[in-house]
Amino acid sequence: SSYLDQWNSFDEPYRNRMLNHIVAFEIAVARVEAKFKLSQNRTKGEQENVIQALSENPDPAISGVADLMRQRGLGKP
Repeated sequence: SSYLDQWNSFDEPYRNRMLNHIVAFEIAVARVEAKFKLSQNRTKGEQENVIQALSENPDPAISGVADLMRQRGLGKP
């Protein structure tokens, strides 16, 4: 991962100082507010290109966005 490469590029004393300041925490989520940003402001052709690219991805979290776009009536007329 790029984060690991970046982390490993730091010298050891710096990494050790950073480790002393890393803390874990939990947060209780009471409500989630969200908006879908699925290229609604694009032409049908542009939407279709986005859907094609997303659906070719092997990661189901990414290809699932293409399915969601289709369910919302985006893409092909």
